[in-house]
Amino acid sequence: MIMGFLDQPGISALEHGVSVNLVVERLGIPESEARSTLDKLADLGCVLQTIDDDHFISCVE
Repeated sequence: MIMGFLDQPGISALEHGVSVNLVVERLGIPESEARSTLDKLADLGCVLQTIDDDHFISCVE
């Protein structure tokens, strides 16, 4: 679900990625779930943190 959101054309084009808060707002999931999932995706190399610990971008092409 989160990867699908991050890979959307308008989202994936954002230079600094998206904030955890935007993921929570758009997907309607708890912040703890969003952070946990994003951390797992980062460990797998699917997303990268950008400007701080709260901004992520997909690195899967």
